[in-house]
Amino acid sequence: MNLFEKHNAQLHEAMIALHRRFYFVAYPEHPGAYGEDENTKGKTAFENLRGKPFADLLQTGETKQAGEEVSPYTLEKTGITYPFSDAETLVARAVSSRRAWQDAGVEMRAGILMESLDRMRARFFEIAYATMHTTGQSFMMAFQASGPHSADRALEALAMAYAELIRFPKETDWEKPMGKISVKLHKTYKPVGRGVGLVIGCSTFPTWNSMPNSESTSRKRF
Repeated sequence: MNLFEKHNAQLHEAMIALHRRFYFVAYPEHPGAYGEDENTKGKTAFENLRGKPFADLLQTGETKQAGEEVSPYTLEKTGITYPFSDAETLVARAVSSRRAWQDAGVEMRAGILMESLDRMRARFFEIAYATMHTTGQSFMMAFQASGPHSADRALEALAMAYAELIRFPKETDWEKPMGKISVKLHKTYKPVGRGVGLVIGCSTFPTWNSMPNSESTSRKRF
């Protein structure tokens, strides 16, 4: 089973809700919906990040580590640093990856992005504690806004983008009658991207807008 097949049912549920305009939630907003041990696991995961470089980004080419976060709760530095890369390098790599991303096809790209939301779900509590200690938000606000609400908005954007990309056929036979003859053409269609997209997350709700934008622009730009 590939990633698209794994997430196809949920993606189409989101598309149905989008078109019919009824209530649908893939990521419940109450922490209790995720299991009684998840809160503790998430808090432990965040604590294990403190005082060391953040190493979960699968990227290379950083020029240094940077970070100056101070927790509004403890009034102490978190000690977490992040890989820093110059903008020119990141843009160049995004441009160079466009061909491979486009060649992956609509379904594979949708599957990859759905999987990214699924993996985000597994870290909602960790993300909540990270949000708390960087913004000063309460646990419930941090959990809901940076977790389920962001993921639901991202899924809606992804469903909308996917629906647009499959709205027209990949190929068709076109024929125009012209008296005793007719003109026949076999046409193929391929989405053309707009280029590299840039998403800047705000400091108070870091994933609220950045997740939906990342999901939708990843779908449409290539």
